[in-house]
Amino acid sequence: EKVSITYDGNRDLYKALGYKRTLTFDDYYDRYERGDIAARIVDAFPLATWRNPPIVKAKKKHPTFDNAWVELNERLSIYHYLERIDRLSGVGQYAVLLLGFAGASSLENSPNKGADLIYLSPFYEKNAEIRRLANNPSDPRYALPDLYQVNLGTILGREGKATIFNKDVHWSRVLHVAEGLTEDEVFGCPRMK
Repeated sequence: EKVSITYDGNRDLYKALGYKRTLTFDDYYDRYERGDIAARIVDAFPLATWRNPPIVKAKKKHPTFDNAWVELNERLSIYHYLERIDRLSGVGQYAVLLLGFAGASSLENSPNKGADLIYLSPFYEKNAEIRRLANNPSDPRYALPDLYQVNLGTILGREGKATIFNKDVHWSRVLHVAEGLTEDEVFGCPRMK
């Protein structure tokens, strides 16, 4: 990067200071997990933003919608998950919030119309890998994620053997969150960058 070159090309600050030229998700995650200033940079705005959650109401008086929203938020603590996904998305280039629906036997397809939302689960970029982008230029979702592979967790077996539960997840089952977007609609800019 030209940013690190000073004194008419005679000094490379990145090299002198031991900085990596290209940072990965793991680099940002490690700093975040250690706490200190990195965690503060990532967490400060989401914690402040979601401290006083928004009031959600229908534009025109619509008691059915208003009551359904209140019930859904009380049952699932939606604002809690929105604050978490806001923090997770700031560590890397994006994060996803998995939406679980009743009666859905597979995560690979769109949920049935009118299916009840039964859980929310946030995942870092590293645990929600984009597997496929929509590649038809006439598709309104062209160049957007079409399929993710989500690491739902790891379980240790009797022999101390780890089993990782990865599932393919259709784009309609997640809320993709990325901030600091420029030309790209998918990969944002980590807050620490």
